[in-house]
Amino acid sequence: MPTIPSSELPGERSRGCGRPPSFRRLSRPKHSRTSDMSSPGWSNNPGETIEGQLAARGFDPRSLLAAYPHLGWPDLVAAVPLDVVPVLLLQRVRRASYEEGWLNWFARDALDRELRDWLADGWPAGGDDTRLALALASWETSVDVDHALTVALRQIYNALKGGSPAPGWLPRGADDPALQAAFRHVDLQSIAGHRARRGS
Repeated sequence: MPTIPSSELPGERSRGCGRPPSFRRLSRPKHSRTSDMSSPGWSNNPGETIEGQLAARGFDPRSLLAAYPHLGWPDLVAAVPLDVVPVLLLQRVRRASYEEGWLNWFARDALDRELRDWLADGWPAGGDDTRLALALASWETSVDVDHALTVALRQIYNALKGGSPAPGWLPRGADDPALQAAFRHVDLQSIAGHRARRGS
């Protein structure tokens, strides 16, 4: 199974969202707004919780993602719209996925969003590309709160690369067959639950 060259992986990742420090010189595609996770164009109104805003629009965290597939977090906030800083929405949705038992689905959904955000022209021929490595780094940051899932996430990513997607391919959402196949032998929910029970 192909592995990701260590030179393509960040040595240090920021928590929450954003580009890894080692890749700051390479920006996301110009059409993307995901890197602008704390723009002053959004506010976080303490008088109305994220849950309250979602409920007022008929959503819970998972149904929100299902209703707006593919979008990066700032674009998702703008599309609903919500009065919240995008990174706070990500954190709330991620927490719900851990607590409510749909972490695997959330991780697939997040991978779909990151691949679409970073790979404007789809999957690169040969499966080796700097932006592909950046998509991995950003995906890990979105999903893994405390580094507990790092090994499992890279196993999933390598399984996806090992499936040799056709050049130009992009997933069709969290339930895309290629993503489901890549996750087949890794249960993130079980790993996260086991770590939580151990207090690690």
